[in-house]
Amino acid sequence: MSYTVGQVGQAADFERDNSEYLSISHSLQSGLAITGSLTLAGWVRLESINPNDAMIVASKYEYGVNNRAYRLDIRPDGIPAFIVSPDGSTSSNYNLVATTPLTPNTWYHLAAVFDSQAQTMALYQDGVLAATRSITFNTIYPSTAPFFLGTNLNNGSAVQFFDGLLDEWRVYARPLSQSEIQTLRATTPPTITFNAAPLSGTAPLTVVFTNTTSGTATYLWNFGDGLTSTLVHPTHTYSQARVYTVTLAATGAGGSDVLTKSSYITVSTPGIVVDFAAFPLSGPLPLLVQFLNNTTNASSYAWQFGDGITSTLPSPTHTYTAAGVYTVTLTASDGVNTVPLTRTNYITVSEPLAANFGATPLSGTAPLTVTFANSSTGASAFVWEFGNSITSTVISPTHTYTQAGVYTVTLIADDGTMTDTLTRSNYITVTLPISREWQQITTTTSPPVLGEHSLAYNSARNRVILYGGNADGWPYADATWEFDGTDWLTVTTSTRPNARYGTGLAYDPLNEVTVLFGGSDEDDTALNQTWEYTGTDWVQVFPTTSPLSRTYHSLATNPISGTIYLFGGNDGETYFSDLWKYENGDWTNITISGARPVSRTLAAITYDTDNNRLLLFGGRTVTGTLLADLWAFDPVAEIWTELDDGGGGPPARMAHSLTYDPATGNVVLVGGLSGDGDIVLNDTWHYNQNGWMEVTPSPAPAQPAYHQAVYGSNAIILFSKGEVWRYE
Repeated sequence: MSYTVGQVGQAADFERDNSEYLSISHSLQSGLAITGSLTLAGWVRLESINPNDAMIVASKYEYGVNNRAYRLDIRPDGIPAFIVSPDGSTSSNYNLVATTPLTPNTWYHLAAVFDSQAQTMALYQDGVLAATRSITFNTIYPSTAPFFLGTNLNNGSAVQFFDGLLDEWRVYARPLSQSEIQTLRATTPPTITFNAAPLSGTAPLTVVFTNTTSGTATYLWNFGDGLTSTLVHPTHTYSQARVYTVTLAATGAGGSDVLTKSSYITVSTPGIVVDFAAFPLSGPLPLLVQFLNNTTNASSYAWQFGDGITSTLPSPTHTYTAAGVYTVTLTASDGVNTVPLTRTNYITVSEPLAANFGATPLSGTAPLTVTFANSSTGASAFVWEFGNSITSTVISPTHTYTQAGVYTVTLIADDGTMTDTLTRSNYITVTLPISREWQQITTTTSPPVLGEHSLAYNSARNRVILYGGNADGWPYADATWEFDGTDWLTVTTSTRPNARYGTGLAYDPLNEVTVLFGGSDEDDTALNQTWEYTGTDWVQVFPTTSPLSRTYHSLATNPISGTIYLFGGNDGETYFSDLWKYENGDWTNITISGARPVSRTLAAITYDTDNNRLLLFGGRTVTGTLLADLWAFDPVAEIWTELDDGGGGPPARMAHSLTYDPATGNVVLVGGLSGDGDIVLNDTWHYNQNGWMEVTPSPAPAQPAYHQAVYGSNAIILFSKGEVWRYE
C-alpha cells in the first residue's frame, strides 16, 4: 500500500492487481460494529473500472456465508451501489444503486446513509442525492467480518479489490442529512494542480493553461510577466524572450492553496522558419518547376530536388527529365543554425502522352474473345477501333470477334489537349473453328464389357488402358486391356486388382504409371484400394493417407504436373464432395475454402490445361436429383468456383463423359442418363470461353452411358458397349 496527494491531504493508493486493502479486525472495531443507523462518507478517485466484478470502497461484509452487514461498492458499469443486510443474507430488497457512473481519474465525494428510524437508504454523489429507497427493516446484521477499505470477504478470503485513491473516509453511527454531507464535502480545501502547453517556443508564444484543481474555488493566475487572470483555464501570450515562473492561487469554502512552478515557461528569440512552394506540382516530362522560397530569418539556402540535382539559389527553377515522384528538401541557415524542411513525394512527373497496348490471345477460332491491356501513358481518355467497325471507350476492353479474318487494331489516347495514336496492323488472326467428327473404329477383338469400366491414356506408350466394368451384370471384369489405335490387346499380369466396376483410372505421366482407385466388387462392396499399372504388371500401393471406400467417383490428370485428382462418388450410403490429389504414391485431401460442389456420384471431371483448372459437370445427389452445374477448381488457390454457362447448356445428367480437347480448346461432354436414370442421352456438347454449344455430328456413338472417354493421339477416344469411337 502506498500514499499520495489526495483531495484533502494524503490519500491511500489501492492497486487492484496487488490485492491491496486496509482493515480493522472485528475484535478492535469498537464503534464500527454498528447495527443501527449508519453513514459512510469520503472521497474516491478511480484509476480503472473492473468490467467483470464490483470493486469495494468500504465494507463490513462477508458472503459465501451469511455474515453480511453493509458495503459500498462500484459496479462493473462504474455506478456506485450501497448494500445493507438485516439478517446476514443477500436480497435485492437490501440494495440501492445510483444512476450515474463514475469517470476514472476524477475525484468524487460519496456518502451512503442508512436511517433505521425512517427505514430509508440513500446515496449522495458530490452532495447531490443520487438514489433513495424505503426498506422494511431497522437493524443491521452484527457481522463479525473486519471493517475494510478496498475489499470484502468471500468465505474468509479477501476479494473484489478497489483500484484507485480513497481519502478522508468517515463512519458515523447516525444518518447524516444532505446539508451535513454538503458541509462535509465543502470543508475540504482545494488542492491545486495545473499544466500548460506548450512549455517552450519562440516569441510571441501562446500558452494554454489547464486547471485541474480539486474543489470549488476562485482562482488568481500570475503568469510571471506582470499579467494576471481569474479565468479557470486561461490562454496567455508571452511577447518577450525569457524564462517565466507561473503561480496559481485557489480559494474555496474549505480554505486556500497556492502552487508555484518555477522556470516553467521558456520563450526564446524567433529562429529560422523554413517554408517553400512550387508550381506546377505535376505534369509530363520534361517538367519545368518554379520553386518559391518563403523562409524567414535565414541568409543562405541549399535545395535538393530529389533527382540528385541541388541548388543554392533562393528561389530556383528546375527541370525534371525522368518520370517519377520526387521528394524536395530545403535547408536554410542563419550562419549559426541550420533548419531543414522536407516535402515528401512533392513533385510528380509522368511519362509523356503515348498510346500503347497489348492483347491476348492474338489468334484463335471464331468466336474469339480478346482482352486488350492498355499500357498508354499520360492519357485520360481512349478510343479503340477493333478493325471490324466496332469501337470502345473502355480503358482496357474485352472484344469478341465472330468472323474469321485478320484484324488491324487502333488505340487513340487523349490527355484533354492532344492525342496520340497507335495502330497495330494485322494484329488479331481469327480462323474458322476446327471441325470434329465421330468415327467408329472396327476392331477384331474387344473387351467384353458394356459399361461401368474405367479408361486412361498412357501418353508414353500411346496406349489406351481399360480395366473393370460389366457385361450382363455379374461376373465383373478383371482383365487388363490396351488399345493401340487399331485393335484391343489383352495383357497378362502376375497380379491384378480383383474384379470390380465403377472404379477410377488415370495416368501419371511423371512416374509413367496408370493409377486405379476404388470401385465396387462382386458383392457391391465399395473399395479403397490404390493400384499402379506399369505397362507390364499391377502393383498395389499402400499410401499413408487414402480416400474412403467409394464407387462411381471421377479421376482426372493434370498432364503438366502429373497430379491426379479424385472427386465425389458414394459408398452405397454416403455421397462425397471431397477432393483428393495423388502425387508420388500418396493421397492428400485438399482443404477447400469457400463454396464447393454438393456431394454427388456419377459426375465427370477433366483437366483444362490451357486455363490450368479442373472442370466438373453434373452427377446425381443422394436424394436422386440429377445436376447440370459446371464448376472450376483452381489448383493454386485451392478454391471451387461455379461457372455461369449463360443458359442453354446441357440438361442435367449422370454417367456421362467429360474430356478436354487441347487441339480445339473445347471441353467435350458426351451422353449419360437423364430423367430418373432411365433416359439415355445421345448428344455431344462443346464448352469454351463462349459457353456451351451443342453439336450434332453424324454418325455418333449410340446411347453412350456408363462409358469412358480419354484424349490421346490428337483425338478423343471413347469406349461404349464394346465399340471404339474416335472424335477427330
